[in-house]
Amino acid sequence: MTTSGTPRGMLFSAALLFVAACQREAPALPETNELAERQSKWRTSTLEAGTTTRLEITPNPYEGDVREIAEGQRLYSWMNCAGCHGTLGGGGIGPPLADRDWIYGGESMQIYQSIMQGRPNGMPVYEGKITVQSAWQLAAYVRTLSADAPSAEAEATQQGPTDQGTHTGGRP
Repeated sequence: MTTSGTPRGMLFSAALLFVAACQREAPALPETNELAERQSKWRTSTLEAGTTTRLEITPNPYEGDVREIAEGQRLYSWMNCAGCHGTLGGGGIGPPLADRDWIYGGESMQIYQSIMQGRPNGMPVYEGKITVQSAWQLAAYVRTLSADAPSAEAEATQQGPTDQGTHTGGRP
């Protein structure tokens, strides 16, 4: 009498198949060079976030120069900065530039460094892609986007103290 037709026999057969399947070798992963080669086929840009170049702290030579700021505006449009930061710097998939509260700082030198060195999570490196002059022109223009914007701290001061935890449901 065979046990393959009984529930006990089917359970035993399933267990054997399960054990046999576990004995298979894992598929070999591609070598690191092969993986990099595969990824490079899909790469659409040579821009990368971050750089090892250390920059000296210098004032923006174009700060307040209307002609150079206009050139920075042209570059902002031409390089599609608006694609991430919005036409007037209001933000989009990239952070807004039309406010005064920036993660990496809103001073000219900090903006210049963000342009040239890139930032994690999306801001590409433009060092070697654009000239130093163009980066300073862009930084000068970007600073004008937030020139009239109050900082978050100033906005909080203007709004005054808030009632915390005193919700009355609209009743006095």
